[in-house]
Amino acid sequence: MTDHGREEEKARRLRVSVRLETMRGAGRCAALVALCALCYCNSLRGEFVHDDVWAIINNPDVRPGSGLRNIFTDDFWGKRMADNTSHKSYRPLCILTFKLNVLLGGMTPFYFHVVNVCLHCAVTCLLMHTCERCVFDDSRLAFLTALLFSVHPIHTEAVSGIVGRADVLACLLFLLTFLSYIRSVGACLSMDSLPSTVSVWSLAASLLLGTCAMLVKETGVTAFGVCVLYDALVLCRKPLVSDKARGAGPADPAVMLRGTGPARLTAQVLAMAGRTKEAEKMTLGIISRHGSCIECYRLLSAIYSKRGNYTEALDALDRALQQNPSDVTVRAELHFSKGNQLREMNQLDRAFESYKLAVELKPDQSQAWMNMGGIQHIKGDYAAARMYYQRALLLSPGSKLLKENLAKLDRLERRLTGGA
Repeated sequence: MTDHGREEEKARRLRVSVRLETMRGAGRCAALVALCALCYCNSLRGEFVHDDVWAIINNPDVRPGSGLRNIFTDDFWGKRMADNTSHKSYRPLCILTFKLNVLLGGMTPFYFHVVNVCLHCAVTCLLMHTCERCVFDDSRLAFLTALLFSVHPIHTEAVSGIVGRADVLACLLFLLTFLSYIRSVGACLSMDSLPSTVSVWSLAASLLLGTCAMLVKETGVTAFGVCVLYDALVLCRKPLVSDKARGAGPADPAVMLRGTGPARLTAQVLAMAGRTKEAEKMTLGIISRHGSCIECYRLLSAIYSKRGNYTEALDALDRALQQNPSDVTVRAELHFSKGNQLREMNQLDRAFESYKLAVELKPDQSQAWMNMGGIQHIKGDYAAARMYYQRALLLSPGSKLLKENLAKLDRLERRLTGGA
């Protein structure tokens, strides 16, 4: 076979491969749409209920014949934004969709529900595309993610309730904003540079769609925050430890902290989600490269404490204190955390000493003073407990808990005096 023939064969195979992938994608979208419709088809027979009545039936801005100007000057419920009774929820584009519903299909709730279900189908398919583009290399994982999203019960109120359109439409615009943004930018050329702009039109579309998301529901503003995080963590990914930190000379702690930030944040999210083994592994990996990361030791202590491994949690805090941080506030917080851990282990005397070190470094720690009072309270030294409680109350005069503790002391002392 000649070179020309081989090139034609490669081109033919590529066309077939692209066609097959397109068909698979269309098949997955069709399956998701069918599943969404199946899940929410029973909502199509629903009436206007609860907030639907106030946002649509009783809303003067939705009624036929009302002007468009009022939509952009009133709140979600049709009241003037300047009115004292206004809810201050500004969602003009969502109200505009309700008005379009009324103009095209009247006040029949069936058509409102149809729009909501269609929007949910669109969001689900768009989520799959976003996951394929930015999250997973395997398109099957993206499909499974969208599949779970389509049937998850947390979306029931947003899709079945007509006013929930604000959430569904804002989500659609959120994803479109993000997709437009990643089309508009390229990778960073250097560690200190910003991402290059590949398409000005895509960037403008991203700004427009993000603004629309805000005008559908206030939480749409988070789309811009996600774009910024995408810049920092993906396009301009920083190493866990900077070159300066790897060098022989002393490194700037601020530079080190910025280097470990993204990975540590991921570990914190994993720990909060209950995936403590993965969080522990990631945190130990950061510590192995950057042993003076105090926040990593604190996170490790929290992970061990959550598991009930109190000795290991205490050891992590001791290792953090061994780094001898220059910031007095950080040292005080470490001693306070150590006191909490020791109190959890019922080692009250050692806990008291840790709290004492904390207030010596930072005397305005009302919680530490209160905990010292609590330990003395448990041990029966009511005079000392009162002194520490009162010191804490000077720092936090509005604390109900401190006032309750002092009241308990009063009752105990009266009881003891009466018994005597």
